[in-house]
Amino acid sequence: MSSRRTGVSARLMALGVSALSGLLLLSACSSGGSSKTEAGAPAPKTNYSDQGQAGTPAAAAPQAAATPGAAPTDAAANAASPTASPSAAAGSASSAAGGSAAGNAPKARAAAGTAAAGSSSPSGGPAAPHAPGAATPGTPANPSTPATPGGDPFKDDPLKADGSPRTTENPEIGVSPTGIKFGGISFNTYPMANILTYPEVGAVQMVWDKTNDEGGIFGRKLSIIDCDDAGDASRSRSCYKKEVQQDKIFAFTSSVTWYTGEAGPDLERDKIPWIGDWGFFTREWNHPWMFPSHAAAVHEAHANAEWIAKNLGVKKVGYLYTNIPEMNLARKAAQDVFAKFGVQVVKAIPLEISSADQSQNVIAMRTANPEHIMHSGYPSPIVKWMIDASQQDYWPAKGITTNHFIIELIGKVLGQYPIEHGLSTITTFNIWGDDYTADIEKYAPNMREKSHHNSQGAWGVANIFVKAAKEVGPNLTRTKVMKVLESRPWDMGRGFDQTFVWKPGNHDTLRDYFMFDITCTDTTMKGPGCFKPAKAGFRARDNTD
Repeated sequence: MSSRRTGVSARLMALGVSALSGLLLLSACSSGGSSKTEAGAPAPKTNYSDQGQAGTPAAAAPQAAATPGAAPTDAAANAASPTASPSAAAGSASSAAGGSAAGNAPKARAAAGTAAAGSSSPSGGPAAPHAPGAATPGTPANPSTPATPGGDPFKDDPLKADGSPRTTENPEIGVSPTGIKFGGISFNTYPMANILTYPEVGAVQMVWDKTNDEGGIFGRKLSIIDCDDAGDASRSRSCYKKEVQQDKIFAFTSSVTWYTGEAGPDLERDKIPWIGDWGFFTREWNHPWMFPSHAAAVHEAHANAEWIAKNLGVKKVGYLYTNIPEMNLARKAAQDVFAKFGVQVVKAIPLEISSADQSQNVIAMRTANPEHIMHSGYPSPIVKWMIDASQQDYWPAKGITTNHFIIELIGKVLGQYPIEHGLSTITTFNIWGDDYTADIEKYAPNMREKSHHNSQGAWGVANIFVKAAKEVGPNLTRTKVMKVLESRPWDMGRGFDQTFVWKPGNHDTLRDYFMFDITCTDTTMKGPGCFKPAKAGFRARDNTD
């Protein structure tokens, strides 16, 4: 075995990221009782800092821990990519990329919904994955034509069943004299979920803890009920139904689930907003009941491709993308931008989330011999691709640019080889933000190594909600707070250098981004740490639409 291969294997073992151990850690994370508190009352304390630790007391793990549900697929999008096959989200070595992060998401005074509560099978296990071509999470029937939501969420404010207005004595659903209850849906038993989902929910919880310590919102304390859908569409819908009908939440807050791509009609029917959805899908940005906290994949791809074309002096690029319809749309969007600048995409390869071996995809890309490679999509398959590329001693001459890599642990996961040979990433926010880091130091110091770009967005939008809710006043309703959110631009906070503008009827406004070079593996979250403003240019913008 080569020294490089030995080093990679040792690093993965040291991080505890073998496929089996990673899934076992995630299994331990997923259990926890549903809240039985009154509407909006603070939920029982769940220690997120212990999630995923070996030996953590937990109920029996759901079956999904061994076989997570399918990632979104779509026949039309896959047909556009002849080499693509449906993405089955199974635990694999690609999920290993972040297994060690499971242990220390922030403490949360929240009730974690059990995975069984979101199950559609009698045994409490996950529903069967969708068949190829079936409608799945986040996937329009025709991916080139996003669904247009109907209805006006502000036509009238929600009323009681008898038609009378809600007051402090008769509050909105999910609001009581003592609390405001939020829901989250996260794929907590899924590849890399231990890095990605717990810190996102934990970032919101930091804001809730701070707000509650300061007296809440007009005396009401904030709480979260988080439900694990394991990346499965049927379980996502079960989580949604449970939190809306049984838990009677006020709104959904930041969480990580493929379901955000198809939740719009449900939110519109039930007149419930999703404040801080992760923004992965363009459909989220186009829906009046959703207030995303991160750039849409297609617009991010526009900006990334334009930055590459303008700053790197390349004429031939390769493209790697997660094999789901939204990322196929991102690939097409980037290819359109490259064409405007005379840049040829010499090879585009879809990466399966379930793949434990990316070596053949590495060989295919090195055979095509691009000067630079661009990536769009979920982190786990590209992390595995990079580890396999390191083992083959391959890297394109002018480096790789990816998205979703502003993750404090990413350097430790990848090792030195990718960093020495040129690795950059695009992100929605400057890092890390003075107020954000201050809250971590006070409320969740174990988040220093777990922070990532989506946890930044979750923290920022949670703070924006607190400001908007206080502006509404004691008689808090969903539509009133939505009106305030749409009333003006919202600054994300010191150091983020980002503003959200959710315009009435058009929330899809985010076009400015940041580029960072990843320069080392010893992340500390003291200042930018191992993320340095990209030498080739720090700002990126989507100028395509």
